[in-house]
Parts: sequence; C-alpha cells; structure tokens
Amino acid sequence: MKLASADELGRKSDQVEQARSEIEQLASLAEKSRATFQSQIAEVNAELEGTTALTPEASRVRDQVEEKSAVRLALIQQRDGEAKEAVDQFERQRDSFVERIKMARDSGDSDSARRLEGETC
Repeated sequence: MKLASADELGRKSDQVEQARSEIEQLASLAEKSRATFQSQIAEVNAELEGTTALTPEASRVRDQVEEKSAVRLALIQQRDGEAKEAVDQFERQRDSFVERIKMARDSGDSDSARRLEGETC
C-alpha cells in the first residue's frame, strides 16, 4: 500500500512539474507574440505618420502660423534693438554731461558746472 501511495505521489509530482513547464512555455510564447504585435503596431504607426497629410485648409493655417511667428520674432528683435539704441543714446548723453561738468570744474568754471548739474536733474 505504501508503495502504491508513493507511486501515486510521484505521478502527481510529475504532473505538477509538467504543468509548470507547459505554463512557462505558454508564457514565453505569449511574450514573443506580444513583442511581435508591438513591433507591428510601431511599424504601422510609423507608416501612418509618414503618410498623414494635412488638408489644404490646415496647410494654409500652418503656413500662416509660421509666417506670423516670423513677423513676431522680427518685431521683437526690432523692439529690442530700439530699446538698446535708446539706452545707448541716454548713456552717451549722460557721459557727455559728466565729462562737461568735470571739464568745467577742472577749469575752475563753477558756474558752468552748477548749470550743467542743474540740467541733469
């Protein structure tokens, strides 16, 4: 009786091992199939991106957006240039006053120095 029990237990153990092996094989096949499907999906997506065409209206709108962006960038650059020029002009004028005040003081002309200082305020 013990021998029959041991034999039955051995068969059940073999069946469990066989089932585990089959499950591992199925899992491996499922993973390979999933990878294949994902690869195919990626290929189709790449093809779709390459062939997707905009409608004529959408193309015109895209072109208008690009044109407006270029105009905006040019205006920003113009504004920045004008602001820099205004600051540079102010600094040149200020430097001129400072130099003229210094020259008036160095020459002993305190009246001119005071008048120039008054103009800067």
